[in-house]
Amino acid sequence: MAPLLILALLSAADPAWSLRTTAPSLLVLPPPRSITARGPPLKLTASETLLTGSGAAHPHVRLALSRFNARATSFPPSVRVTLGDASAASGALPCEASQYAYRLTVAPGGAVSVDAPGAFGAVYAFETLLQLIHGDSLVHNEVVIDDAPQFAWRGVMIDAGRRFFPLPVVYNLLDQMVAVKLNVLHLHASDECRWSVESKLFPNLTASLAGVLGGFYTQEDVKAVVAYAAARGIRVVPEFDIPSHSRGLRPIKSEGVVFCDDADTQSQVYGDPANSTLGVLKALFAEMAGLFSDEVFHIGADETSADGPCTVDSTFQLERTVLSYLEDSLGKTAAGWEEVLFDASAATNKTVVYAWSRHTPQQIIDLGRRAVDSVSSDFYMTEPAAPYPGGWKSFWYDITTGVAPASLPSLLGGEMSMWTDTYCYSAQCGAYHGSTPVGAPLFPPEMDVPWGKSVGGMMFPRGYVGASAFWNFNASLDSQSPEFVAAVWDLNNRMIAAGALTCPTNCHCDQLTACGSPYTPPAPPTPPTANMSVGTAPCALPLTPLQTFALGAGGVLTTTGAGGVSLCVANPAGGSGNPTYPLRLSPAASADCVSWARAVAGRFVDGASSGCLDLSADGIVGIYDCGSGSGLFQENQAWAADAALGGVVTLKDGSCLTAA
Repeated sequence: MAPLLILALLSAADPAWSLRTTAPSLLVLPPPRSITARGPPLKLTASETLLTGSGAAHPHVRLALSRFNARATSFPPSVRVTLGDASAASGALPCEASQYAYRLTVAPGGAVSVDAPGAFGAVYAFETLLQLIHGDSLVHNEVVIDDAPQFAWRGVMIDAGRRFFPLPVVYNLLDQMVAVKLNVLHLHASDECRWSVESKLFPNLTASLAGVLGGFYTQEDVKAVVAYAAARGIRVVPEFDIPSHSRGLRPIKSEGVVFCDDADTQSQVYGDPANSTLGVLKALFAEMAGLFSDEVFHIGADETSADGPCTVDSTFQLERTVLSYLEDSLGKTAAGWEEVLFDASAATNKTVVYAWSRHTPQQIIDLGRRAVDSVSSDFYMTEPAAPYPGGWKSFWYDITTGVAPASLPSLLGGEMSMWTDTYCYSAQCGAYHGSTPVGAPLFPPEMDVPWGKSVGGMMFPRGYVGASAFWNFNASLDSQSPEFVAAVWDLNNRMIAAGALTCPTNCHCDQLTACGSPYTPPAPPTPPTANMSVGTAPCALPLTPLQTFALGAGGVLTTTGAGGVSLCVANPAGGSGNPTYPLRLSPAASADCVSWARAVAGRFVDGASSGCLDLSADGIVGIYDCGSGSGLFQENQAWAADAALGGVVTLKDGSCLTAA
C-alpha cells in the first residue's frame, strides 16, 4: 500500500495570505456552500488532535484523523465528530447515494466539532479544517461551515489504456482527489496500447505486455486501489472500451475475438454472426465486474465506424447486447460516451451517457438518459494548459449552463479527462499511421518517475479548479481575480509540500518540461567516435586515453580513459569472408559494438562473425577471416593486452592500437 500523502502547512507569512483574508468564501477550495469566519486567529497547540464523539470509532473517520495529524504542524486539542443515521451504511464502499455533507464548527473558545450524516462528510470536514490552518493558528477563532456538494458525480478520468499509470501515481492522485473533494476515479483501463487489468480467464491479455508496452494492474492491485479510494470516499469506475479503441484485445484473437479488418492497424472488434466476439466479451466483462465493485461499468463505445463487415447494425447489436448483459445479468449500471446514444443508438434506458464532443448534457437528458458533463473544450487535460491563471479558466465552468431546471436531477455531475495520446511511443501504438507524439520519450516503463511528474503537471492545478466547479459553482467568483488566483496557488503550494504531482506554482508545464526544465536530464555528450589504426612501433608513451583498453562485461573491448567508448564495427553487415573495416570507437551501448573472445596465438576473435582483429597492408584496422589466406597478413592477427601499458599491442612489431 502506498504511504499516506504527507502535507506540510504554509506559514502565516505566505504572501497570498493578505489577499485570502479579504475573501472568506475562498478560505477553502472548493469554496464551501456556506461559511462564516470571524474573529482573530486562534492559536493552536503542538499536540496532535484527539477524536471524540459518536463517530470516533468509524474506521474512515479514524483514518481521516490520522492523515490530518500526519499533515498538520499545529492542532486543535480535539475534534468532536457526530455521525447521523447514515453512518451505519457509510462503512461500505462509496456509491451514488453516499452522503458527503458536513457541518464544521469552531467555537470562540477553540472547541471544534463536526456533524455529518455519514463518514465521508466527516472525511471532507478534516480536509477543510486543514486548509483553515496557517502556521500555528486557525485563520479565525469563530468559524461555521455548512457544506454539501451540488452534484453526486465529481470525477477525473485517467487513460491507462495508452500510457500506463503506475500504482504510485494512482495513489498520489487519490490523495489529491480527496483534498479537493473529487469522488469518482474513472479508470479508462483499455485502449489502443493495452488491456491494463490482469485476467485469469484470458492471461495473454497482460502476459503479452513487455518491453516498451510493459505495465498492468494485477487483480490484487485493483483490490488495493479500490480499498484505498473507498477510505477517501472515492469510487473507482472502470472503463473497458469497445467496439472501437479495442487494440488491446489483439492478444486474444485466438480465443475468439474478431476484428473488423485484418490490417495491422486493426482496433475495432466485430459483433460477428457466430457471436464469437460477444462470448469472449461476456466472460471477460463478468470477470472485470467482479473486481470493480462500483455500481457503474463503462463500455466506452466512442468513435466507432462502419468498416468492412462492421456495419451500424452490427455495432448496435454488439453494444446493446453488452449493455443489457451488464445491467440485467451483472447488476451494473452501464455507461458510455455520447456515441452510444447518438451514433449506434444502443444505450438502454438505464445507461449513463457522457457528453464530450458534439452533444450537450441537455440533449442527452431530453432523450431520457442521465448525463455526465465531460465536454472536451472545458475539461480535457490532453494538451498542456495555457499559462496560468488563463490555463484554468475553462475549468471554472457552471455545468448547469444550458440545462433546464426540471432536468437538473438527471445531470449526475462533471468529469475531467486526462487522455494520454500525446505520450504514445508511436501514433496510437500502431492503430494509426502518423507522427510520433511529443511525449513519446516518457512512454517506456523506465520513465515512470519522470512521467508521473509530467502527467501530474498536466492535470493540476487546473484540476483543483475543476473540482471546485463540480462541488459548488459560485458565479460571483471570478477565477481570474487576484483573490481566486491566490487561493489556487496557496492550495497548490500545500499540495507541493505534500509531494503531490502538480505543476509548480507560477509555472508552465507541458509533457516534457516544468518551468522550462526537462523532466529528464539531457543525454550526456556522445563520446568521441574515431576510426582505429596502429601507431608507430614501439608504442609512444605516455599512452593517450584512446589507446587504453580492457576486456569488459560481455567481452566488449572498451577504453578505460575515454568515457566508455568501445571497439565497434563500422559495417555490421560484414562477417566471416567479408572484411569489415575500418573498426571504430563508438559509445559502448551501440548495437554494432563487438563482443571479442581471446583465442590462441593472441587473436581477438569477433563473437558474431568469427573474424579476427587484423591490420591490413595499408594500415586499416578491421575484421578479416582468421587463418591463412592470400593478402591476409596473418602476423597482424596476433595481439597482446600489455598489462604494463594497458594498451592493445601487435605482436608483429609492438605498435599500439589507437584512434586515427
